[in-house]
Amino acid sequence: VLTSGVARRTTNAKFPPIFHRHAETNRRFLSAITLSSRYPACTPYWRSHSTKQGGRDVFKKRSKPVSLSTLLAGAGIDIHLNDVDPNNHPMSPPLHLSTTYSRPASGHYEDHHFIYSRMNNPTRQLFEDAIGSIEVADSPKSGTQNNKDVLPPPTVCSFGSGIAAVASLISASSPSGRGAGTHVLLSAGCYHGTGAALRTMHAYGSGGTTHEIVSMTDNSLQMSLRRKLKEVTVRAAAEGRNIVLWIETPSNPMCDVTDIRSLSEMAREIEDEVGSREDEDLGGKVVVAVDSTWAPPDYYAAAPVDAVVHSVTKYISGHSDVLMGATCVSSSSRHGTWLASNLRCVQASLGAVPSPFECWMALRGMRTLDVRLRKQCASAQTLADFLEGHPSVAATHYPGLALHPQHAVARAQMSDEMYGGMLSFEVKDGTAETAMAVAARLRVIHRATSLGGTETLIEHRASAEPKGYPVSPPGLLRISVGLEDVNDLIEDLDIALTNANS
Repeated sequence: VLTSGVARRTTNAKFPPIFHRHAETNRRFLSAITLSSRYPACTPYWRSHSTKQGGRDVFKKRSKPVSLSTLLAGAGIDIHLNDVDPNNHPMSPPLHLSTTYSRPASGHYEDHHFIYSRMNNPTRQLFEDAIGSIEVADSPKSGTQNNKDVLPPPTVCSFGSGIAAVASLISASSPSGRGAGTHVLLSAGCYHGTGAALRTMHAYGSGGTTHEIVSMTDNSLQMSLRRKLKEVTVRAAAEGRNIVLWIETPSNPMCDVTDIRSLSEMAREIEDEVGSREDEDLGGKVVVAVDSTWAPPDYYAAAPVDAVVHSVTKYISGHSDVLMGATCVSSSSRHGTWLASNLRCVQASLGAVPSPFECWMALRGMRTLDVRLRKQCASAQTLADFLEGHPSVAATHYPGLALHPQHAVARAQMSDEMYGGMLSFEVKDGTAETAMAVAARLRVIHRATSLGGTETLIEHRASAEPKGYPVSPPGLLRISVGLEDVNDLIEDLDIALTNANS
């Protein structure tokens, strides 16, 4: 499915999820056993080969789906076993560096053949398959490996950076062949790089990409957002353009949380009211996309959307040594079929693809994603509790705090009460000078941009954002929590905050 770029559509639910939350961890994600019966590329070892070992059927009595942590631990290992000897297979996936592949004497390439690495590469496909396997979810009726309502995996396209994944998805959302472009409703307070990318696409592209910023988290403004979305959808339909509802949750760096399910359902209702047609060449469609960089699959449970974007550079790779992005398009959302086809075309034609080595490194990072995130989330919660009560801190922004304005939404939307490894806080006097002084006095925490690595990082965001497009208050510091002992981090912050102005 991923190789051909064709996303399948199912009809078992009006808004089928890319991934879905269940109370029990082992029911949050699709069983690899079920997946294997329909998609051989994702077949784990015990289904693709004989399970007779020591005179017994090892997995015969398995009744529960394979958990997400198990899928992650074998990322890139189980999937590629179809191509090697099961009795002598490597425990690290192979790295394929070749840029070109031999052509059959007949001159005809088969569907599974590789041609040129800009179009596809075995290591890149391995990574995309692995991401697809953890972004798959049970439908509401599923929960056992024999259920027939389980959704197929999404189409996954990887790119050379997170911003390349963002720009490619926006480009792919435009009606095919019309060149009319896309209008993006961007959530307020989102990553400044997304806005910069959209401004660049408008300035140096055809001008067909436009955007505006709207609040998506304030419940008192929901009716206003609904009116705005309907207004732009009606206008887009008349102009032959599409709409992208761009959700970033939690937001960077203010940690605002958006109710994805509510907005997704709102978008579908407005499409029905306006009378948007399924034809991919006509405008008026609302593509719902989520930037899930701050909430990768291990602890994030999203509602039904058309696409999810990850900056793989961050948590998925997790070691501050990979530059990469990925976009997952639902196999069965309202716009998944044509959007996946468009995205594959953009990926192959524009060529902003990652190298095989980057993909191999990202696969390695995926195998520790579960254990890293659990520690980072726990430490972030402890740090947020500490900062919330510190006399030198005016405000602490973290979804796990009971006083966070969207805490109830986060609790319902984020799995296992894991509220992320990112937080931010504002110094008491609200000045950039004091915030910079606090960062300068830290000894365990490092001053650097980016996030999701094993080391704890702090950054004064306002000074890093482009002039004229502020997102952060001047006294705000953003923290990406790493794997250090949380008591060391608390002591480091306490000393720096207490002595910032001394």
